[in-house]
Amino acid sequence: MTLPNEIIVYIFKENDILGREERLIRAAQLYCQGISCASGEERVGECIDKTHFQVEKTPLGKPYFPQARELHFSISHSGEYWVCAFGPGEVGVDIQEHTMTRSETKQEATVRFAKMAHRFFHPVEAEFVTLESFYRFFGVWTARESYVKYTGQGIDASFSEHCVIPDTKEHWPELTPPLPGPAVSWQAQGVWFWETVFEENYTLCICAEAEMPCRVVWLTEEESV
Repeated sequence: MTLPNEIIVYIFKENDILGREERLIRAAQLYCQGISCASGEERVGECIDKTHFQVEKTPLGKPYFPQARELHFSISHSGEYWVCAFGPGEVGVDIQEHTMTRSETKQEATVRFAKMAHRFFHPVEAEFVTLESFYRFFGVWTARESYVKYTGQGIDASFSEHCVIPDTKEHWPELTPPLPGPAVSWQAQGVWFWETVFEENYTLCICAEAEMPCRVVWLTEEESV
């Protein structure tokens, strides 16, 4: 199977009729079907048979398909959305709803996020967040989550040791996506990040080994079954 040099992100609504395992299988089937159509290959039965996409996890919790190790994927969910990213190599994805507690104002949330950044983030990231805490907090959080999913290490004691944004301050304004608007991308930790804000209240971030096109596919309830 020849994999395309792009990352495809499938987005499902959490209120559809599918369970999360069924969504992953459906996304994998669509991905394989798309590869077959693009390359002119005939669809191979095992590539669209759900039994081909049984999931196992590494000792650190990274999911994979033991019968289709060439299919690299990552999953995430937050609020109303469940997402799955497929790519030609290791990939990490994270989505996060911009949330506040019921009783706090946006200004109070901004102060809380700045404190959390200094507690859990790398010092460079914490400084970046302090300058515009609300949206930048979610930007750094999703970048961090996508990075540890890409590496497969998960959130552990070393979570704050790696900085996932450039330490050159003149590039920092470019790291805050419009609301909503075109994606932004950058390199850090020897990998590539692609981040976008959609529907104003959600940030989505991809982490991959090298820069490549990212395509978002929204699946309606009819298309997901």
